Parts: sequence; C-alpha cells; structure tokens
Amino acid sequence: TFDFQGRQLACEHGNRRVVRYEHDGSVTIIADSWNGKRLNAPNDIVVHPDGGIWFTDPGYGSLMNYEGNKGPLEIKEAIYRIDKSGKVEMVTDDMFKPNGLCFSPDYKKLYVADTGASHYEQAPKNIRVYDIVDGRKLANGREFTSMKLKMKDGTEKAGFADGIRADIDGNIWASSGWVGDGYDGVQIFAPDGERIGEGAQLAGGIDHQRHAIADLLAHVADVVGLFLHVAVMPAMDLERAISEVVAFLGEGDERLLGVEAAVAVGVIGGSIGLETLAIAAE
Repeated sequence: TFDFQGRQLACEHGNRRVVRYEHDGSVTIIADSWNGKRLNAPNDIVVHPDGGIWFTDPGYGSLMNYEGNKGPLEIKEAIYRIDKSGKVEMVTDDMFKPNGLCFSPDYKKLYVADTGASHYEQAPKNIRVYDIVDGRKLANGREFTSMKLKMKDGTEKAGFADGIRADIDGNIWASSGWVGDGYDGVQIFAPDGERIGEGAQLAGGIDHQRHAIADLLAHVADVVGLFLHVAVMPAMDLERAISEVVAFLGEGDERLLGVEAAVAVGVIGGSIGLETLAIAAE
C-alpha cells in the first residue's frame, strides 16, 4: 500500500519485516521484531490518516519455502501498529491468523479477515471488526460476518476472505476463495455484515477468470486489493490512482493501457464493478 506521502509500504515474507520505499529509492525498515523476537511474516498493511501504520502478521511466509523462507514462528500471530515515531505496538492477538485488513471510511473501525482455519481446526472462517479507540487501540472485537455461504445445491460451504477493502458507503469487498465454482470471487457485505453480493467473477466464467487474473498479476487477492484500493480510497484523484497502478505493474507494461481505463472508470464511479475488472484483465 502507500502512505499519505506517496511512499510505498511493503510486507516482506522472506525477510520477516515491513519496509518503506522512500522517494529517493532507498528502503527503510520500519518493523522487523516484537519484544526482541522476529516477526512471523507480515502479510497485509493499511495506513491511518494520523500516520499510524497497521499490519497483520499471520506467518504464512515462514511456513514453507514458497512465499518466504521456512522457519519457526517465534511469536503469536497478531495485529500491530507503528506510530509516527517508529514505535511498534501489538494491538491484539485474539485471532488465529489475521490476514487482510481495512479501515471503515471514517477510520473508526478496523476489519480483519481471519484465515486461521488453514492451520487451526477450531478457527472460524470469518471477518472480524473492532472499534478503534484513541486512534491506537482496539475494543469490542466481534464477528462482522461469517464466510459460510449456502450453495446452489443446498449445501453450506465456507472459504476464506483474503484481501478486503471498504468502499465509500462502508460496504466491505472481500476476495474470497478456496472452495471452487459458485463461491470463489468477490463477495460484498453491507455495513451490518449482510452479504449483498456473492460469487462475483469476471466475465466468461471461472476458467476465463483464472486465466485473466493469472496473466495480470498471478494472484486474485492482489488484483482485488489493488483495484479496490485505487478505486475507493477516500479523496484519491484519477492521476494518483493511475500512478499507483503504474508503480505496481512497472513502467512500460503493455497491460497498463487497459488498466488505466479500468481505474478511470472505477475512480469516476466511486467503486469498481465486475465489468471494470474484466476490462483490466483483458
């Protein structure tokens, strides 16, 4: 993600740290440990207008030599906040594996996807929500919504929410998967947790979606997170939105023309739709 000064922030699985890319190209390590022990493998990150940087540390990058480097988790999976002075604070460790996270439009709530069921049998498959107190603490943690969905054949299945974003109306858009056809895609939840959109996929069906997403960024959660970020972030103008996409894909990428058009539609409309994502992917 990017902070409010336009600097890119990244969670590095392999190095178990959070870094910031400065305007001159240098890299600043802003978090790599907690209480003298290495972070597990930071995963997702968001920035509050007060300058606080919030990130999750579920440890997936340390569980295998694929996303990171296999190694033991030295601390409990948790959510952290870095204040403007650089101090790292653990804000809660009451989730099994906190993953994607986002703020409400007014920055008074924090939503977090729990994907702990990947490794803990007793873990729920849900999105939790917390009230933000004094800009730095969490309170009143509760389930925002379950990822259970009644399928067309009458069965009930639950996958995981990964990357999540809030739009300007407070709806939560979640990249959802690990179930299959009829479930995987984008699911949308109203501010009260009611599912108002489900199984949304790119035009052409699941096979086309997988091909298109793989060709664009190779990970559906990254695509959803990127486009929802640039489309619904408050007060973001078109020029900045496009610059973020350019920075993400890289200068000269032949896919940028379609992406710029998609982002333009998304920003002007105030939210991103399936047709927009389809345009971007193609």
